[in-house]
Amino acid sequence: EAQWQLGQWFYEGKVAGMQDETRAVEMFSAAAKQNHVKAVTSLGVCYELGKGVNVDLGKAVELYQLAANQGDAQ
Repeated sequence: EAQWQLGQWFYEGKVAGMQDETRAVEMFSAAAKQNHVKAVTSLGVCYELGKGVNVDLGKAVELYQLAANQGDAQ
């Protein structure tokens, strides 16, 4: 949960007042590896929108499907 939350803060620019999408992706990835469903969804958003990573719609769909299979209804 803490890794996902820290990722959210980097994504939103709440850490030191600056947005760092690359660090957000790092935090989301770490949390997703531990099956944190919100992190999987957040990582999907990053791949969909090209935030901190290159746009990869195939990867985004894969992550959204994984999150849906884990019960995320967002």
